[in-house]
Amino acid sequence: NSLASPAPKIRRAMIDDRYTDEIRNWLHLHATIARDEILHNVDGNAGNLVRLAPDEFASLDFGEIFGGQNWTPETLLKQGALYNKLLHVAYNGTPSRSDTERIVHVAEGHAAALSRCRRHLYRWCNLLADQHSANSVLEFLDRRVDTNWMKARFA
Repeated sequence: NSLASPAPKIRRAMIDDRYTDEIRNWLHLHATIARDEILHNVDGNAGNLVRLAPDEFASLDFGEIFGGQNWTPETLLKQGALYNKLLHVAYNGTPSRSDTERIVHVAEGHAAALSRCRRHLYRWCNLLADQHSANSVLEFLDRRVDTNWMKARFA
């Protein structure tokens, strides 16, 4: 199972049980895990959550999407399963079947979201990098928002 793959050690001592329980109760946890999977956010950890209120967080710091700051169109082609740090904080790497189903379910809406912002995303990627990189980013995201990709990821 790809979720149980070897991964770097997380210092769980920094996260007490109450905080972990609050993360598990967070309304947007499943969507955030799915988003990090789709964007291949290698730094989506609990330290990048701001606690707004009990069981309510805002996520920040997306400097490591697409596998890190040094991504290239070529590395995007090779990105596979992500060691999802937030998934490991919330579920010790093993979400329940119902949590897995919820992650896949909320991910289904990401394809529509990508479709709505596609033109703007392409324009910004093209301005910040080049046309080849912009096309590669969109191809990468198209693959990852595909429902079958997410289902296979959490199979």
